[in-house]
Amino acid sequence: MKLLLFLSSSFLTLLLVVHAVKTRGGRTAFFFFAAAFLFGVVRGNSVAALAAGEKNLPYIFSEALLSIGRAELPACVGWVFALYLSWTLAEGILARMPELGGRVFPLAAFALLAMGCFSDAVETTASGVGWWRWNIISPSTPLLAGGAHLFGIVEWMSVGFDFLVPFLLFRTGRGAKSALAWASLLLYPIHWMTHWKYVTAPGFPHSYELYHAVIAFAIPVFPLLKNPRLAPTSTHPVSTRISRLPVVALAGMFAVLLGVDLGVLHSPELLVSLLPLAVFAAGDRGREKTLRVAAVAGAIVAFGLSLGAGRGTGVALIRMLPPVLPALCLLVYGRLLAPPRRILARRVYATAVVLAVGVAAAGMVRAKRIREEYSRIMDQGRTLLEARDYVRAEAVLKQAVALKPNLNLGTKYLANAFGGQGKLEEAWEYARRSIDLNPADYEAYQLAGKIQRARDQYDGAIPYYERALLLNPGDSESARALADCYSRQGRYADALQALRRALERHPEDAELAHLLGAVLLQTGDLREAHRVVRRLLQQAPNDSGAHLLMAYIQAATGNRTAARSEAERALQLNPDDTQARLLLQSLSK
Repeated sequence: MKLLLFLSSSFLTLLLVVHAVKTRGGRTAFFFFAAAFLFGVVRGNSVAALAAGEKNLPYIFSEALLSIGRAELPACVGWVFALYLSWTLAEGILARMPELGGRVFPLAAFALLAMGCFSDAVETTASGVGWWRWNIISPSTPLLAGGAHLFGIVEWMSVGFDFLVPFLLFRTGRGAKSALAWASLLLYPIHWMTHWKYVTAPGFPHSYELYHAVIAFAIPVFPLLKNPRLAPTSTHPVSTRISRLPVVALAGMFAVLLGVDLGVLHSPELLVSLLPLAVFAAGDRGREKTLRVAAVAGAIVAFGLSLGAGRGTGVALIRMLPPVLPALCLLVYGRLLAPPRRILARRVYATAVVLAVGVAAAGMVRAKRIREEYSRIMDQGRTLLEARDYVRAEAVLKQAVALKPNLNLGTKYLANAFGGQGKLEEAWEYARRSIDLNPADYEAYQLAGKIQRARDQYDGAIPYYERALLLNPGDSESARALADCYSRQGRYADALQALRRALERHPEDAELAHLLGAVLLQTGDLREAHRVVRRLLQQAPNDSGAHLLMAYIQAATGNRTAARSEAERALQLNPDDTQARLLLQSLSK
C-alpha cells in the first residue's frame, strides 16, 4: 500500500515539474522544487528527532519505505506535490482578482487554505489505511470523517506557512533585498523550537498549540495585508496539454484516494474529505461562478454521504461547511481589498477576527485545563489497570469518560476495565464506542477483537484484527490473534499467510513461530513444521511449549522414540504440563 502511495505521488510530481518548467521557466522551477524538497528533508529529519519516543510528541509514526537520513522520502515527495499544487490552485482561483492574487499574503492565505483541503483528503485516507499514524490523543470532531486529526490538518498547513510564505516573499520586487523575506526564514526554526520546548505553564496551551493557532488564523488575517506585492512575472505560452498537467496530477491523486476509500476501506463516507479540494479546483482560472455552484453541490453531497453513513442530522449539517469554505473566503476577501469605500467593511471584519482570536484563546486555555484534569484521572486509571484493580479502575475511568466523552482513550481503557471483570457485554459496548470516536486507532480494533474472542466470537473477531493490522502492520499481537482465529475457523491458508508475514517483521518472536509450527502441524506439512520448530528450539532451547510441539511433530512422523524424548524434556521443563504428560502416556503404550 505504501508503494502505491510513493509511486503515484512521485509520478504525479514529475508532471508538476514539467508544468513548472514549461510555464514558469526552468529557473523558477529549479528553485521551487529544489528548495521544497530540501525543506522536506530538513523537516522530516527534525520531526524524527522530536518523535524519538512514541510517548514523546504528537507526530506521525510510520515504517519508512525509503529514507534520506530519518526523513521518509514518500513524505518529502508528498509535501512537494501538495505545495506546488496549493500555490498553483491559489493562483488559479485568484486569476481574475489581481488585488488578491498580486499580493503575497492574500495569495498565501489561499495557498494555506488549499493545503488544508489537501490534508483533509490525504489524512483521512492515510489514517484509515495505515499509511502512517499519529502519536496524538485527539478528540473526535464531527467536522471530519474517518478519524482524521485537526492537528494533522494544521500540520500540513504549517508546511505551507513555513515554506510558501518565505518563497513568495522572495518573489516580490525587492527579491533577495527584502529584509522581511530573510526574516521569514526563521518561521520553521521557531516552529521547531515550539515543539522542542513545548511546555509553557500549567493551565496554558503548549507552545506548539499556540504556533498552530497562529497558522490557522493566518488565513483570515493575511487578506488584510496589502503589501508586499509580488513582482510581475511572465508566463510562457504553452499548449493546452501542458496547462492542464496540474489538473491531471490532481485527478491522479483523487483516483488513488478514491480507490483506497472504496476498494480497500469500503467506506463511501470518506469521500466527504475529497469535496473541499474538489470545490477549490473548480474555481481554477478564476471561474468564480463555477466555484459557487461546486460549493453548493459539495455541501449537498457531504450532507447526503454523512446521512447515508448513519450520522445524525447535526453531524451532516456541520460537514457541509468545509466544501463551502473556498467560495466563502473568495467572496469575503474579494470585498476586503475593494476600493476605499469598503473601508468600513474591512474594519468590521478586522474587529470580528480580533474577537474570534479572543474567543479561541479563551477556549484553548479552558481546553488545556480540562485536558490536565483528564490526564490526572487517566494516569490514576492506568495505574489501577496495571495493578489489575479493575473495579476501582472502572469507577475512575467513568469520571474520565464523563469529562471528555468525545475522546476515545477513556472509553478504550474503560472497555479494558470491564473486560478484566468479565463484563464482556459492557466491554464490547465501549470498545465499539472507542472505534466510532477514532476509526484510525489500531489499539481500539485490537481490543474489539480481543473481546470478541473472549465471547467465543472468533469469526466476529477477524475483521477487527484485520483492520488493526492494516493500520499497524507491525502489530504482532494482532497477527498472532488473527492467525488463531483463522485456525479455529479452518482457514489455515489465511493463518499461514498472516503468520509468515508477521514473522518477516518479527523474526525473533517465539510466539509467532510456535503458532506457525502448530498450524503447519494441523495442515499436515510436517517437514516445514519440523524446520520451524527446530529453529525455534535453537533460539530458545528451554522452551517447554516448543519441545511439546516437536513431540507432536515427531509422533506424527512415526518417530515415537524422538517424540517420547521431546515430551519428557517438555515435562522436565514444565512439570505441570498436562498435555505433555498425556502425550507421554499415550506414547508409552
